[in-house]
Amino acid sequence: MYNYDLTESGCIVTNSNGDIVFMAESEEAAREYMDSYSPDPVKFETKISPYDQFDNYTKGLKGKCWIDGKFGCIYEKPLNRFARSFEKNTNYRVHIDCQYIGGEWIFIVDEVE
Repeated sequence: MYNYDLTESGCIVTNSNGDIVFMAESEEAAREYMDSYSPDPVKFETKISPYDQFDNYTKGLKGKCWIDGKFGCIYEKPLNRFARSFEKNTNYRVHIDCQYIGGEWIFIVDEVE
């Protein structure tokens, strides 16, 4: 059983464990792909950048904010937990930087590669 979650950047397909299986630009494209899907240990090609994939992955992150076109969070530990989980599931690396803005530390996702 797969879940189809629509986001601003496209559609994320997750399995029952919440792991990302596939990402596509639309739900229709995701369903079309999943109809022919067979679970192989194959790296899936997506048209969504790794940064946007991580943005989608953190949709439930509390304290999430956008600064100069990059997103971040006021809470370091939850953001790091999301990053570690994402790295484990996708083999991408999430680079987080911190900036002191308006009297508060903001943890900004610089790059996902």
